[in-house]
Amino acid sequence: MQELIAKNLTTLINYWINNGGLPNVHATAKNFFIFKTDAKKEGNTIDELRPISATSFLFKLLEIVIKNRIDHYMDIGVIKKLKDTQHGFRPKLGTEPQILKLFVDAK
Repeated sequence: MQELIAKNLTTLINYWINNGGLPNVHATAKNFFIFKTDAKKEGNTIDELRPISATSFLFKLLEIVIKNRIDHYMDIGVIKKLKDTQHGFRPKLGTEPQILKLFVDAK
């Protein structure tokens, strides 16, 4: 059953990518507010509300697939687009090593 679902989702996502994206019904979000932790005890002011934007799981899945394809293209693709020294917003490459390198190079 899982293989069938995965195969159908893959076909659907590839169709969306090749033909311009999701139908609008999946791309719209429902917005609402929830109280922050213990906000009900303190009172009901606007500062104690947290905005939530709920999108379709299909939209989130499409976002993940596109992000993974871009990451693969930039890091591992036929022509590597990013240098090994470029960090931040990349898997397992935070900005801390770059900051340390900056301090070492500055001395």
